[in-house]
Amino acid sequence: MFLRATGLGEGFAWCAAFVSYCHIENDIAIPQNAPAWSPSWFPQHRLISKEKALPGDVFGIYYINMRRIGHVGFMDEAWNNDSGNIITVEGNTNGDGSRDGDGVYRKRRSKKQIKSVSRWIQE
Repeated sequence: MFLRATGLGEGFAWCAAFVSYCHIENDIAIPQNAPAWSPSWFPQHRLISKEKALPGDVFGIYYINMRRIGHVGFMDEAWNNDSGNIITVEGNTNGDGSRDGDGVYRKRRSKKQIKSVSRWIQE
């Protein structure tokens, strides 16, 4: 269902397709080119500082071996929570936090894992 929303079929990684699906269902903008590709969620004009991140903002995790952001999801709490961790909601992950998983999970991630944050919801 998530991949179909972006025009893709089975067999592709779907974390970014999950984010796209959620935006489409709520009439929120998505990247016009490659909405199911993780890096497309971070155009310069959408980037915000991590310290300003709020629930609903899109986060990205950078993978050195890929040389790019390879996993995305939603922030589920504000960054300024006085903790080294942040609660997220992610598709195509698992209990271990893989970028190639089996479902949608609410996770507690180390803030150190988060490379970039973008804002697509207009205030």
